[in-house]
Amino acid sequence: MRPGLIVMTALAAGAFEGVASAQTAATRPTTAPATTTAPAAAEGIRQGKVAEPVESAGLTLTVVRVSREPEARWKPIIRIAEDQKYVDLEILLENKTGGALTYYPSLMKLKDSEDQEYGHDAMVGVGQPLEFGSVPHGQRVRGHLSYTLPKAVKGLRFTYSFEGLRGYLPIYINLPDE
Repeated sequence: MRPGLIVMTALAAGAFEGVASAQTAATRPTTAPATTTAPAAAEGIRQGKVAEPVESAGLTLTVVRVSREPEARWKPIIRIAEDQKYVDLEILLENKTGGALTYYPSLMKLKDSEDQEYGHDAMVGVGQPLEFGSVPHGQRVRGHLSYTLPKAVKGLRFTYSFEGLRGYLPIYINLPDE
């Protein structure tokens, strides 16, 4: 017998064996699958709420306060259209990672109940803006991020998906509806 014929015969035999196994499995009585509880929607993230510190891999993030309008001194500059709403977050970042930590406000987003993502505005209408920077181990930084959103959005959550820290899981902080 030629070597090519041996290979072909072996492949054909394996194919028939697979068909036979599939037929056996198809005719075999089935049992009901075991009931399992669905995994939590928040699996793989750290979740919290306003004024509650949330830690991931040594980075602790707190949304200290939510404001729904700019401070009076900023109202002439920051105008919110009738079909929009304003959300300002006071953010506190604490570094317990063991080394200096560079943080990125551009990665701090709001998401709505439809998972639509919103980046922060260039101007902040409340307090000192949180700007890109580095915070030494054991230190903290505080600042504000403001967002202008469609008025109809609901189910807002603040997210920080930072990939530069080993073991970090994204942080989601649920915001109260108005």
